[in-house]
Amino acid sequence: MSSKNYTAPQCKYAIDGNHIVTDKTVAYKVSGTSMGGILNISPWSTPFQVACSLLGLAREDISGKPAVEAGKILEPVIIGYADRTYGSYGQFLPAEEVFEKRVGDHDAWVSDFDDDVFAGHVDGAVITDKGDDYILEIKTSANLDSWTEGVPSYYYWQVALYNEFISKKDKAYVVLGMMDDIARKNPYCWVPTERNVVMYEMPIARASVEKVLDVVREWYAKFILNGVTPDYDPNNPGDVELFEHLVNLNLD
Repeated sequence: MSSKNYTAPQCKYAIDGNHIVTDKTVAYKVSGTSMGGILNISPWSTPFQVACSLLGLAREDISGKPAVEAGKILEPVIIGYADRTYGSYGQFLPAEEVFEKRVGDHDAWVSDFDDDVFAGHVDGAVITDKGDDYILEIKTSANLDSWTEGVPSYYYWQVALYNEFISKKDKAYVVLGMMDDIARKNPYCWVPTERNVVMYEMPIARASVEKVLDVVREWYAKFILNGVTPDYDPNNPGDVELFEHLVNLNLD
């Protein structure tokens, strides 16, 4: 039995060896959080798992997890702190002051940009005195080792994707709120200070980003538009668990 809570399939499917074939009735777009999984550099996701999500087969339901809920609560707190603390860089604004008001659940929000393959929702923007706008991404994490050399690569591609469609600048801003067990359990007690908040001025190599986006478009056309997943990785526990979950549902 699966130890994870998966969403129900939204399409008909069949098992074909180590991959899955669907009836091609569902094809969600690639969001920034999917980029790391497709590129196989994410610690949480893989190409197989992303394909299952985009095809409406199944994805892990992480709503309600303490870390996720804490991130939602602290995002406006961190943006407000950044605006007060890093004002020399510009005005740090939440998305609701930059884009149209978002109504309903996160998955129902209209994308902040229009594209046939990609979609996404940014956390905010940094507006300079000259009127330049830069992407602002807010993260919370207890795994500080992954941030010692800058923004982790799996987050880089999320921000770089949004930048390519919205700001088209050579940098973006990522603000990290450092968490501990107490903050995760009771985020309302977390107070931002110079000791637990770090801002990264993240350079973006736009020429390289364009090439990678072309690779992702090819992946999307090969798998998602054809209604099939890549083979699952038998050495990845997450792939194995999801594949077996879908096999068992198919047998039922």
